[in-house]
Amino acid sequence: MHISCPISIVRDRVGDKKAIALFKDAGFQMLDLSLFQMSNPASPFNAEDWETTAKDLRAYADALGITFNQAHLPFNFKWNVAGEWERFIGPAHYRALDICGIMGVKYVVVHPIHHMEYLGHEEEVFEYNMRFYRTMIPYCEKYGYKICLENMWQKESKTRRIGHDSCSRMEELIRYIDGLGGTEHFVACLDLGHATLVGLEPQDCIRQLGNKYLHALHVHDNDYTNDQHNLPGQGKIDWEEVCRALGEIDYDGELTYEASNFLRHFPEDMLPMAMRFMLEVGEHLCQKIDSYRPNK
Repeated sequence: MHISCPISIVRDRVGDKKAIALFKDAGFQMLDLSLFQMSNPASPFNAEDWETTAKDLRAYADALGITFNQAHLPFNFKWNVAGEWERFIGPAHYRALDICGIMGVKYVVVHPIHHMEYLGHEEEVFEYNMRFYRTMIPYCEKYGYKICLENMWQKESKTRRIGHDSCSRMEELIRYIDGLGGTEHFVACLDLGHATLVGLEPQDCIRQLGNKYLHALHVHDNDYTNDQHNLPGQGKIDWEEVCRALGEIDYDGELTYEASNFLRHFPEDMLPMAMRFMLEVGEHLCQKIDSYRPNK
């Protein structure tokens, strides 16, 4: 198994190319192309020469031997502003899909649209997202990647407590994928931390999705109450059981971190050693996963 890490937190401090070089020097061979910056109109990927920018970054990564196994499309937009989809969100979203193709990404994580209230509106949200995801099929056919649906959470409007949201229940996540024609173009990215926030155990979600649907991960830890995005071992998730479940289903994807808060507070001169430790933790988890595979 390969271990991957999003470049977003480090990139925001040192730039794309230096972030890629730092991860390479730490021993990473794969990275997650985090396109969150595209929520900002000033992002280079939103400029007129965006295609040149993407091709240049791809060439730089290729020269270092870095591949982008996974990507995450931007989602932090002003969804409720009238006309914003036509003016900015839509163009940025579909441009990001083109950038993923240029960068050679294999799996593209796209949140279901979930700015509207979920509870009591499940079918309305489902139909809305069916229309949204179907517009991406031509991009899958053009570039050969798959779109990953992620399990979400939402704060309830009255209590402000974290509760269920689009695809947070595995049966609904499977329904979404099947409703989009199955796994030819759409698969699941299980966010292990998000699962705990809605009262689920990640290992149970892994087994429910199985090898058929689960092909990508967001790996991070929390206290089952807050979306902390910590390194495995810093929270309450039972990593032995998570690794056991991934091995049992013979998971064939990468271990992709989303433990951004672990790196956030390290000064720049300490980032290399922090990255190396992240890699060592990931390697340890991968060894555990492999030990539970059926053919071991």
